[in-house]
Amino acid sequence: MPAINIIGTFITGYRVSKVNSDLKNIAVSGFITYFLISIIDIIVYILEVLTTDIFVPSPLASIIILFIQIIFIVPIFSLFYGIPAALFGHFIRRRENLKLAAAGGLIFPLIFIIITILSALLFHERNFLSAGNILNIIFSKIFIVAAAGIVFSSVFPLFEKAIFKVKYQNKISKIIFFGIAISSLISLVFIAGILLIFNTPPFVVLFSCAILFSCLYLVILKTWKNPDTLKIALLLGCGLASFKLIPISISFFMNYLFDGYLGMIFFIIYIGQINMAVALLISPLIVVLVTTKFRENLPLFVAAIICLLIILLVSFTYIEMSKEKTELIFELNKSLNPAEMKIEKEIILKKFNILGFDDVKISEQEDNKLAVEFSCRSESNCNNLQEYEIETVMNLNGNFEERIDGVVAVYGDEISIDYSYMGSVISKAANGHNWRVVIKHNEDAACRFGEVATGKKGRPVDTFIDRPENTVIMISQDTYEILNDMRSLNTKNRGDVAFGDSAIELIENRAKIPIIIYDAELNKLEEYKEKGFSYIIIADDEQKIPGEIKNKFENIGFQTTRITKSDNETYGDWICEMIGLKNAPTLQFDPRNTCSYEASISGFSGTLDEAKEDILKTQLMLMPKMPASVKVSQFYTSKEYPSQHNSHQS
Repeated sequence: MPAINIIGTFITGYRVSKVNSDLKNIAVSGFITYFLISIIDIIVYILEVLTTDIFVPSPLASIIILFIQIIFIVPIFSLFYGIPAALFGHFIRRRENLKLAAAGGLIFPLIFIIITILSALLFHERNFLSAGNILNIIFSKIFIVAAAGIVFSSVFPLFEKAIFKVKYQNKISKIIFFGIAISSLISLVFIAGILLIFNTPPFVVLFSCAILFSCLYLVILKTWKNPDTLKIALLLGCGLASFKLIPISISFFMNYLFDGYLGMIFFIIYIGQINMAVALLISPLIVVLVTTKFRENLPLFVAAIICLLIILLVSFTYIEMSKEKTELIFELNKSLNPAEMKIEKEIILKKFNILGFDDVKISEQEDNKLAVEFSCRSESNCNNLQEYEIETVMNLNGNFEERIDGVVAVYGDEISIDYSYMGSVISKAANGHNWRVVIKHNEDAACRFGEVATGKKGRPVDTFIDRPENTVIMISQDTYEILNDMRSLNTKNRGDVAFGDSAIELIENRAKIPIIIYDAELNKLEEYKEKGFSYIIIADDEQKIPGEIKNKFENIGFQTTRITKSDNETYGDWICEMIGLKNAPTLQFDPRNTCSYEASISGFSGTLDEAKEDILKTQLMLMPKMPASVKVSQFYTSKEYPSQHNSHQS
C-alpha cells in the first residue's frame, strides 16, 4: 500500500506539472463532483444512525465524527477520486472527452456505493449494516477507496500512449489486449474457485461462468468493430478490475486464517475489494453508454445488463438454497395471551441472533407451540447442536440489579443491551483478555442512578445477577470472625471488591442478605420465616455445620443449598459467587442528581474464546425473563439443493 501511494504520487505529480492552465478548472470540477457524492454518503450515514442500532457513545461523539468526516475525510477522497477522474479528460487531450471524465467521476462512486449496499445485504455478518458499517467506513472508505484513487491516477498516464495514441492493430495494443483477456479468464477461474470452495453445486459454477464469459465475449466482439470510446471502456474496466485480484485473494485467505474480530475485518476488506473490482468493471461501460450515441451501443448494454441481472438472481437464489436450515418446535409450559406471546417471540429472536444464527423465522402453531426456523452463520454454530443446549439457553435469564451501598439504583427491566459488535469490547491484557459488556439505562433508571449515586464518589457500584432473594446465609462462629476481620477481597476477574468493607458488611449491607450464626442464632429462623424468607445458603462444610441439620430446616419449610469455599478459590470469588456479585466498579464521579444513561459489566478471561463465551453468557443472562419456559419437542436440519430434506425427531 505505501509503495502504491508513493509511485502514484510521483506519477501524478509528474503529469500534473505538464498540464496547462486549464488544470485549475479541471481540478476544481473534480473536487466538487466527489465532494457532493461524499456529502450524500454522509447523509445516508446520518439516516442510518437515526434508523438502526448503530452504537454511538453520545450525541457529541456523533457530531465530532461527522465533523471529522466533512472537514478531513471528504476533501481527501475528493482529491483521490474527483481530480484524477477529471484529469483523465485532460491527459488524453481531447476536449470532447472532458464530458466522459466528468461522468466517470460521478458514476464510479455511485456504482461503488450501490454495490457496497448490495453486497452488505448479500454477505451480511451480524449487524453488518449497523455496527459493522462503521468498520466498513474506516477500512473500505479510507484505505481501499484512497488506494483505488491512486491506481486511477497511476494507470491513466501509464497507458495513455498505448490506449489513446497508438492504433489498435499495433503490437503494443495487441499485447495489452491479450494481457487483459488473460486476466479476465483468470478472474473467471478465481470466481469459479470461490464458488467451489463454498460447496457450490457444479451447475451453478458452470452457469455463472458461462454467463460472465458470454458477457465478456459480447463486449470484446462489439469492441473490435466499435469506436475508440468503447475500446477504452473495455480496456480500463477489465484492466483495472484485474488489478484487484491480488488484494481480493489476500483478504479472502486472510479471512480464512484469522478468526473473530480480525477475521471480520478481513471479511469486510474482502467484500470491499470485490465491490471495487465490480465497480471498476461496470463503470466505464456505463460512462460510455451515457456519453455516446445511445442507439449505437444499446443492444450491447441491454445484453450486459440482462447477464448481470441473471448473475445476481442466480447468486441470491443459490445462497438461499444452499443455507443449512434448522427447525425447532418449542413447546411452551403454559398458555400465553397475544401480548405475552409477542414478548416471548421477541426474546427468542434476540437470543437466536446473539447466538450467531441468521434468517430466524418464528411462527405460532397449535397446542402452545412455536416453530423456529434458522440458518447457521458458520459451521461452528451448528456443529454438535443439541436440543438440551438450546433449551438451557432459551430458559436462561438472570435478575439484574445495580446497587450502591445496598440501595437499588437500577432494576433489570430498566436496561437494554447492545448486541452488536460495538456493545462489547475485548482487549488484550497480561496473561489473558479483559472484556466489557455495555448496558444502557432507560430514563427512570438513569435518573434514579443519579440520585442514589450522589455523594458516593469512590464507592463501588455493585452489579448483581441473580442476587439471592428471600434468603439467609448460615455460617459458623469461626467463619463469621474470619469474614468480619477481612477487609480485602481479591478476586480472579473482578479485582478487590471490599472497598474497605469487611466481608460481613459486603454481604449484609451491600448485598442485603442477612447472616445467621449456626447454634448461636438458630432461633432467628422463625422470625425470618414470618418475613417471607424461604431459602438458606449453608456456607460451611459438614464439619462445622452437620449435614443432618438440613433435614431439620426443610421440615420447618426452608429450602437449603450448601455453597462452600474450595481450596483453590479465593474468599472474594467464593463470596461473589454466593451473593451473585458480577462486578463492582468504582464510581468515578459525583453525578450531583443528574441522570446517568450507561454502565457496564467487565471481567477477565484466559483466552479470546473464553472472553467471547463470557460476553455471550453475560448478554444472555441480562435478557428479560420469557413469559413461558420452552422445551424442544421436534428438531431437524436440512441442506437443500434445492429439495433435499432430512429430519429427525427428538
